[in-house]
Amino acid sequence: MARELFDFYRQGAAEAGRTVTEDKLGFLICAVTADTKARALRSRAALRVAHGADLAGADRVLLPVGMRSRAASQFALKARSVLLSKMTYEELVDNYYIVAGTPDEVADRFARVRRELGIGHLLLEAQESRMDHATTMRSIELMGKSVIPAMARL
Repeated sequence: MARELFDFYRQGAAEAGRTVTEDKLGFLICAVTADTKARALRSRAALRVAHGADLAGADRVLLPVGMRSRAASQFALKARSVLLSKMTYEELVDNYYIVAGTPDEVADRFARVRRELGIGHLLLEAQESRMDHATTMRSIELMGKSVIPAMARL
């Protein structure tokens, strides 16, 4: 859905005589990294606390009443007909709503997001809800030591 939205934006800019370069576009993504993929995937418990046991809160946050036109809502439903609350945590990770994994896996996923969306900036939500302090700090440490330097080399 994000790819289609960015393409739609670029098309509108072109029709207005403007060129949109990747350095002008950014994307916010929730990510956690850990020493092992299993540890990174344990963040699902924190996510479920933030958005409710069934992730219904995610739909309330992303689809607030009155914040989308009918056309925008129809566009979103066409692009993603399944509500986030109906997806498993694994589906959220597989479909890039969340990035979770080892530093190498996270860097690879970030690179794919940048490449596929044609964007120059990734905004990182590096702590999800009530992740415990130790997990949060380790994720931030690994992002700083491994993931961000790998992204800077791209």
